[in-house]
Amino acid sequence: MLIKAVKTENSDTHSALSGLCVLTDLVYEESFDFSETARAALLQINEESMTVMRERAARPHPHVRELGSPDEEAAVALYDAILMNLPGLAAGESSGHALALSKALYQTVVEHCGERPGFDAAGSVICIQDYRAMLLAGRPTSKL
Repeated sequence: MLIKAVKTENSDTHSALSGLCVLTDLVYEESFDFSETARAALLQINEESMTVMRERAARPHPHVRELGSPDEEAAVALYDAILMNLPGLAAGESSGHALALSKALYQTVVEHCGERPGFDAAGSVICIQDYRAMLLAGRPTSKL
């Protein structure tokens, strides 16, 4: 019997963990009637998978290529920050955390990070708004 070692890509691992978290999030749906034992088991699986995702996101990423423009560096840094804060952003209803990006900034992140592992999970927690609407909503006009 020949057993071949297969390297699991980061994107495969992240996709599997994201899918697992989607299933375990069913515990928060009121329409599903889980027993206390099942609810506790799902919460434990969810916490363990989120811990793995946080640890994987916190690891240094190997540089695939040199970063170029300031826009690209900013997009990659923002993307990494979103991944690091994914648990809080994903639990926005209960945590009160939210992330809104202008259409232009979101497009920049898509251009520079759209092919990276986990982009689907990161993109799912972003609210995209027109910059003018953000100004009308009371965004402070002072700059840092």
